[in-house]
Amino acid sequence: MRRLAAAAMVAGLVGLVLWTAPRAESSLPSLNGPALAEVQNYLFLIQDGSKNLTVLDTSKDSLAGSLELGLVPSHIAVSKSTRRLAAIDGGSARVELLDLAKGGGQDLSLPFTPVQLTVSPDGKKLAVGGGGSVVLIDLEQIRIQAKADGLGVLKDLMFSADGASLFAASGTEIAVLDTANALQRRDAALAAKGFTRAPDGRAVFARSGDGISVLDAKSLKPVIKLPGDDGTTAQPTATGDYLLLLDSPRQTLTLVHGDRWETGKSFHIPADAVTAYSGWFDSVAVIPSHDAHSLTVIDLWRQYQGKDIALPAAPLAGAVSGDGAKLYLPLEGKAKLAVVDLRNRKLDQIITLPQPARLAVLADSYGICH
Repeated sequence: MRRLAAAAMVAGLVGLVLWTAPRAESSLPSLNGPALAEVQNYLFLIQDGSKNLTVLDTSKDSLAGSLELGLVPSHIAVSKSTRRLAAIDGGSARVELLDLAKGGGQDLSLPFTPVQLTVSPDGKKLAVGGGGSVVLIDLEQIRIQAKADGLGVLKDLMFSADGASLFAASGTEIAVLDTANALQRRDAALAAKGFTRAPDGRAVFARSGDGISVLDAKSLKPVIKLPGDDGTTAQPTATGDYLLLLDSPRQTLTLVHGDRWETGKSFHIPADAVTAYSGWFDSVAVIPSHDAHSLTVIDLWRQYQGKDIALPAAPLAGAVSGDGAKLYLPLEGKAKLAVVDLRNRKLDQIITLPQPARLAVLADSYGICH
């Protein structure tokens, strides 16, 4: 009864608009129709100031076409299981949901302006947040299931590996929301500035000013505290074999073994390093440097630092293919996409785009984005 009441309350706050996607104005063929059913094969590229997404067929590493939205997207998320693409523009109180398999789409009006969105691990739910509020959207029935308020200014959202919890970070605390129970808070907020989780679901990594707390994902009880400070971030590899501790101020990347949380070898990384990508069965990690136009290469199995991969321009936010074989990176200020061969640790090719892109998104990506 409580869940039904919550759903009824939320339904009164939202409006639903059906629309037919317009024809894309691009030199590439329009994909606004039943053209993208095999959604796991496609890479979607956001371009500044444009409603068009450039779409790359990763099975061929060739441009497939252009997809036009009803808004200029600030963020997008793609569900493999429901074959839907969600988009927000960061300025209007709505989320756009595009049907990639059948064409067309729907707009959901929200009682706030969304700035964050993320898809659940099973691809059936979408969490959208803005200000101090979050809504949970059913991507199969296209309806809002629940809403939570009073969360503080949201900085990030993340589902637990089993989808049962939604972590909402705001400032110096993380609220834990129950996705099966109208987004009610599960426990007291966690004191932390950011988070990520192990892909196998057994641990959550909470960042604070004095290190990284490893928490049991079910009980949220502390397991161990790893060394670090305000400049330290934790990124698990896709298999969970390693946790990568990036400390940009000290220019180090430290390996932590995921089976026993033991700190291992450290490597030198660029001062502007803020993220790392792992790939090819977690045998390799690459760390982009915006300033140096390069990728630092770490062999995780043999634990040595390889030769840097030079890029023709500064790398922007990218994605690793589902098999872990390739990394796709838009290049700043260039209508170019770098394709990095992670198995052989080299630049594979540079693909020319219709216009510069700032973000690459895959429905079926290796690992997780936090």
